Amino acid sequence: MEVRRTSKLEKLSVPKDICYKNRYWDPFVLEAIYMQYDENVPNFPLERGARAKLDRMLKFLRDTPETKAMYFRNIPYTLSHGSGRSHLVNMCMLWAKETSLYDILEKGKYSEETVSDEIENNINILQNTVSYKVPLLLKPIFDIKNPNSVFLPCMQTGAYNKTTRIMIEMGVPRECALYLNNLLFNDYNGAGKEDITIENEVRCLLVNEMDKLPYWIRVQLEFLG
Repeated sequence: MEVRRTSKLEKLSVPKDICYKNRYWDPFVLEAIYMQYDENVPNFPLERGARAKLDRMLKFLRDTPETKAMYFRNIPYTLSHGSGRSHLVNMCMLWAKETSLYDILEKGKYSEETVSDEIENNINILQNTVSYKVPLLLKPIFDIKNPNSVFLPCMQTGAYNKTTRIMIEMGVPRECALYLNNLLFNDYNGAGKEDITIENEVRCLLVNEMDKLPYWIRVQLEFLG
């Protein structure tokens, strides 16, 4: 049986580097994605058609026999079909487009009796499904179609501006990073600079401006020293 499987593995069309990058996926499942998914993926959350592409990627993974099990392992059933999937896709796009947590939650439709539970559920969706499980599920498609896309990193961090993402990766809480980006980095130009250079410049500016920031922001930046 093992010899037969090895023989089949050698005949797969999916490039080996895709299998190495997604070593927790069955190579035969990766083969199904490689051979059957024929649409481009979005490069950036703000580009035209990004939401529709995200929706179709999730639908493909749900409806393709080889990927169905992985889909339901990562996507709660209540978010997998119809209005549930539409809600998930909307949350993904709002999060990746740097919509504040307050504004995302405010857009929700809540009943008076269960408002606190529904808000808590939406926060859980953002923290677990949107930031972690959806990017994990979509990674093979992006590795195959466009490994240079920043769409998934934007979804993971909840930010699309390079300076915002770098602050979050440094350890600045997301909502604080959104505030600081709007306050300090609207005119910052990091084009052509390496990430380490941008990080050093961001860190220096934050330290230099620390005394001018509101107390509740300074508290969250104490780790900068």
